[in-house]
Amino acid sequence: MKTPQQLKFGENGVIELGISAYPSLEYEWRRGGQLLTFPTEGKSIDPYSGSVTIARVDRGDQGNYTCRVVWKAGRPRETEDTVEIEVLVVGKSS
Repeated sequence: MKTPQQLKFGENGVIELGISAYPSLEYEWRRGGQLLTFPTEGKSIDPYSGSVTIARVDRGDQGNYTCRVVWKAGRPRETEDTVEIEVLVVGKSS
């Protein structure tokens, strides 16, 4: 089930993942199936929460995001989980 989140057009926005840990986890973000790399094009990732910060949200930031989270530290094997987020951009474009 996808979790919907709304970001305001033209403002700074954060796609909240809702998973965090110390030491940091390994996060792999995709938008529409395409792998995202950070930092890039006004986007960055918080290494502890996995949340993505977007400077000046644009209509192009809307879409379906998937984050694969991998736990490694102190475990005998990798454990992973996937979170799906639907991002809606609200507000008027000028």
